Amino acid sequence: MSDDPKPAVGTIAWTDLTVPHAEPIRDFYQEVTGWQTERVEMGDYEDWCMIPAGATNPTAGICHAIGSNADLP
Repeated sequence: MSDDPKPAVGTIAWTDLTVPHAEPIRDFYQEVTGWQTERVEMGDYEDWCMIPAGATNPTAGICHAIGSNADLP
């Protein structure tokens, strides 16, 4: 059992966005939301976790639509 407080109603739990060209999407969301990124090494490429402004934990991921993610909607 976690000692973390219960998230407020409306808090984003986790969202992944899987796209063919992740870098421009990452840059767009950084600019629009002010969120920071954290690299996730995937071998030959990298995906990103998105961290909201003022937060310490990631809330979302932006992933390349390749490898095991190739057929995700």
